[in-house]
Amino acid sequence: MEVVRLARTIEEARRLQLKIRNQKSGVEIPQTEARTTSANAGQGTEPGDYYHTPDDISAHGIVDKDLLDDCVQELTKIRERQQAVLNSLRKQQIFDRDQYDGFSEITRKIDTDSWQIGDQAINYYKELYSYPRPVTHYLNRLEPEDRQWVESLGDEQSRLELIKKLEMFNSFHKAFQSIYSVTTDLKGMLEEMPEDQQSKLTGNQTMAMRDSLPSLEIIQENCLAKMASLDEWQEQFRNS
Repeated sequence: MEVVRLARTIEEARRLQLKIRNQKSGVEIPQTEARTTSANAGQGTEPGDYYHTPDDISAHGIVDKDLLDDCVQELTKIRERQQAVLNSLRKQQIFDRDQYDGFSEITRKIDTDSWQIGDQAINYYKELYSYPRPVTHYLNRLEPEDRQWVESLGDEQSRLELIKKLEMFNSFHKAFQSIYSVTTDLKGMLEEMPEDQQSKLTGNQTMAMRDSLPSLEIIQENCLAKMASLDEWQEQFRNS
């Protein structure tokens, strides 16, 4: 809750949440921040920092499958929670004619930028961990630095395992960041409703709107938590 309210941007919120989480667990905070997307891979980082052969995960490290399974479960919960909020707002007809176009646009974005992108991440996870294609199929999806890293490994299984990590970080991180953004849009629309419009709401409408805000804030917080975990995981497998 505090992280969402204090941070002005999603990047700042994620950094704050990761810092607080590390401080509580007694983990030393890395001097260099983990890269958040493959697009900025290698920027400000020497090749030796992340060109390596993956080692076994330590006893206190993040287990890949557990984290990714948690991401799948969270995406499913988020979709259910968003759907419940939208159903309530539609049922109570919270938005009048002047505001309905804006609400319709946000619901469209929730479909494309939350549900569809979440489904894509889940389906890609199932592919990579259940019926992966040849390594060559995935190489062109990687940034040049990561592709070089993968190609430097000695055997196909090691290459595939690294591809799984790189691609799952990118896919799930992108999904939670997109969901956070569109959820923030809907939450902002509710919070910024003009006072004259709020004064016209019935008791049931006011209650529906107030009940929606905590649900949307929970989604925001859970997205930030998952992105922080993914960042920590990326730091682990790039520097293990």
